[in-house]
Amino acid sequence: QMKNPEPINIMITIYSKTGKKITTLKESINESKSYHVFPASGWEGLDQYKSQIKNGTYLYHLNIQTTNEELLHDKIHKLTILK
Repeated sequence: QMKNPEPINIMITIYSKTGKKITTLKESINESKSYHVFPASGWEGLDQYKSQIKNGTYLYHLNIQTTNEELLHDKIHKLTILK
């Protein structure tokens, strides 16, 4: 949720717990709204080779910037996959 809505660029890179890159999701959202769902169609849980990832805990690096490249968010978070 954004306090001052503006167009943004989002990049999420997902890693295994050992640091192996699983996939990267990128999108530019040109709408100025306070709440974004990314990716809009959902993520199927596939790696960069289109294979289903296994249950477990992963890390993801979330980077959000304005279209002028002003940094809004840049942190690593945990993600747990359960099927």
